[in-house]
Amino acid sequence: SIAGYSDLSLKEITLLAENDVQVKTALKAYMSSVKKAVFGISSSFSKKKKVKEVLLAGRGAELRYVNDRIERGLRDIAPVRIMKTYSQIAKRAAQGATFIANGLMGGNFKHIINNLKIKQASGSILDDIFIPFDKDKLMSDLN
Repeated sequence: SIAGYSDLSLKEITLLAENDVQVKTALKAYMSSVKKAVFGISSSFSKKKKVKEVLLAGRGAELRYVNDRIERGLRDIAPVRIMKTYSQIAKRAAQGATFIANGLMGGNFKHIINNLKIKQASGSILDDIFIPFDKDKLMSDLN
């Protein structure tokens, strides 16, 4: 985990951050990375006024500790709100995939797809990853 405790939930990590300097520093770095990511994405809009709101989703979005800090960090961009979730009946990742599928099909979430320019995307996330390996050794291991 971000704080070095792989067996703790995010809620437990936020509680631990109140008394543990290392955990507090890790959580602060996490919040900073969220803020930088949103500022980076928002800079791709042609006008700042086009950013209507920032939607938070995921397990941490409903934690007051996380929500308050993200909201304070992003108030210069747009209002922040928690995205409605159906996580009681479906995993959040499945919910996100459903929103993307809906948007790709021209449904209610098509604006997300348009803003992210998903239909114009090309290549793969693996295109820019280089893993050095010994081709001869790999081939001999396969034979």
